Amino acid sequence: MALHNWKSPSIKDIAQEAGVSPATVDRVLNGREGVRDVTRKKVDSAMARLGLQSEGESRSAGVQRVAIICESGSSFGGQLERQARVVMADRPQLHISMDTLPSVQFNADRFSQLITRRAREASGIILVCRDDVKINRG
Repeated sequence: MALHNWKSPSIKDIAQEAGVSPATVDRVLNGREGVRDVTRKKVDSAMARLGLQSEGESRSAGVQRVAIICESGSSFGGQLERQARVVMADRPQLHISMDTLPSVQFNADRFSQLITRRAREASGIILVCRDDVKINRG
């Protein structure tokens, strides 16, 4: 089985690459006011060098895809799905896919394979699951 590095560059990594503060990177990523255009371009360039999609590219590309993969009880999974729908209604450019697996049916190998499949189609993954070496590789 091929091992994947699931860790993306952090805000601190982007800030260091761009020569700005982590707070500035956070403002750029969240589209907040108070950042000069030249600074936004520095952050976008740093993200490109680190292999990340910049804010400008994501806007022009349209939809951002996020996969939520959750191992939990049904009430937590249901609440998570309801909240994901609320977020998508507020942000039409965001598409959230949801895979839920009851804790009693957890299988680390299948869960790991699901992560690999979703990684091919999503720009980000949110995992809610137990700690297991087959999932937590790296």
